[in-house]
Amino acid sequence: MKKTLTMALMATAVTASCLAAPVVPEAKVLHNFFKQPAQVDNVRIMTGVDFAVPAGTKIVAPEVALIGYGNDIPGFGTYVTITNKEGKVLIIANLERPLAQKPVAVKEGTVIGVVSKRTRQGKSYFHAEYFEDVKKNPNPSDPTPVLKAYGTKIKK
Repeated sequence: MKKTLTMALMATAVTASCLAAPVVPEAKVLHNFFKQPAQVDNVRIMTGVDFAVPAGTKIVAPEVALIGYGNDIPGFGTYVTITNKEGKVLIIANLERPLAQKPVAVKEGTVIGVVSKRTRQGKSYFHAEYFEDVKKNPNPSDPTPVLKAYGTKIKK
């Protein structure tokens, strides 16, 4: 299948505004961002960063945004898209459940999901991907600086 996972996720992205609340208070990097992501059968994999956090950790909207939801994609799980008014998209995956089932505008600090019990390297985690401008460039950027800018403390 030539369609990348990233392209399928971009179809759910939408629009909104502002900047301030951490997505999670603290997270540890499990897998770093690769500028040249690996490919398997023409499908791009590992296009973001995995962050270790306790299962059940609440995922919070870092700013006023439009939140989109997606259901189980193999290897990705349930995810949310957080799209601001500039069209920048942050995707958070490996959620137990989103807290709404349809796209919705939310205020900064609104709980939008809960991290799954699924593990990687024996640790529960969430996966993050970031897109500066999905219309001009469908390639993700490292989400770590974005999470830091929102106030998440990142441990290496």
